[in-house]
Amino acid sequence: MTSATKEKITITGVQATLMMCVACRLRDNNNPVPLLEDPVALSTAGQIDYDWDALHISDINAARMVLRSRQMDRYTGDFIAANPRCTVLHLACGLDARAQRLALGPGVRWIDSDLPDVVELRRRLVPEPEGMIDYQLLSTDILEAGWLDSTPTDRPLAVVFEGLTMYLAEDTMRDFVSGILEHFRKHQLGGQLIFDALGSRVVDRQDSIGWGKTLSMSGARFTWAMNGGDQLEKWFPGRVKLKKEAGSGDFDFPTGTYVPMFSRFLLRLMQMLNDMTYMVVYDVVSE
Repeated sequence: MTSATKEKITITGVQATLMMCVACRLRDNNNPVPLLEDPVALSTAGQIDYDWDALHISDINAARMVLRSRQMDRYTGDFIAANPRCTVLHLACGLDARAQRLALGPGVRWIDSDLPDVVELRRRLVPEPEGMIDYQLLSTDILEAGWLDSTPTDRPLAVVFEGLTMYLAEDTMRDFVSGILEHFRKHQLGGQLIFDALGSRVVDRQDSIGWGKTLSMSGARFTWAMNGGDQLEKWFPGRVKLKKEAGSGDFDFPTGTYVPMFSRFLLRLMQMLNDMTYMVVYDVVSE
């Protein structure tokens, strides 16, 4: 495919940060021992006319983002294993091929969802999961009233969102989660919220820790930080329960990894200093 026939990226703002994710997975998959095996990322990147080096993503930030995705895969896979007949609502899906990376059985209904301009780009670049009968790709704006109304309510539900919370204002994040919990309550659903968030030191020091130049290409900024993995329990007492929590210091690395020992030490140090990524699973408490 020549540059003349490759996809030109015209989206801007927060939506454009999906290019950071593609770049990190591309770098990871070009290594002999990748942290996240994602061949779809290679084919997706190969269809895009883009200067990946201009993103200025450091090796440690690339590894941290890829490892975050791997942990989110594991949490989502755990939910599916415990609920073979379920619905997974994958918000802010971008160009991520999570459904293709996981082993999904016939009882899994998977819904990828993002803003309209991202969904149109995804339709052109990312193939639908092979062999899945119950797959949907939907245009959704989580800031609009009633955005959850079309979500099926006949099975346990996992709401999964990666790389979203840090771009929301605190009030918006609270209202967003409140709306999801009301959907669970209204339809008497069981299930989980599975997501990631940044620690306050990352948000406060985003320009000095390697993300400034990367974010400037999209015009996005980190705006919300999670003050401990139990943040939602404080906001919504009795309605959610923290089940699992991991940070950048909890990552495991395969034998022969390309991530140097010093970088692995830095990831653990970041966790100690709250300079980290939280990855959490909350059970929604049935009323």
